[in-house]
Amino acid sequence: ACDEMEVAYGPHPSHIVSNGAWNPNNAWNYWAGLYESIRKCNLFIEHVDQVPVSHEVTDTWKGEVYFLRAFNYFMLIMDQYPLLIVL
Repeated sequence: ACDEMEVAYGPHPSHIVSNGAWNPNNAWNYWAGLYESIRKCNLFIEHVDQVPVSHEVTDTWKGEVYFLRAFNYFMLIMDQYPLLIVL
């Protein structure tokens, strides 16, 4: 066994790490993408009631977006705990 990891599909952040080329300019910012998704979910929840459709439809959409937001928080918790929760 060794600590040399290789992923067959690319581009993948592990390639940069394995090659010793990881630095602040090319680091994969996993957390930023998750927080961006959370922000988009919050904006959707805030403005979905302005869409001219039935409440049944907006309730369904909200339920789906609440799940997506919770899933993004779950992914953050799996990587790093504690974390900033933005509701």
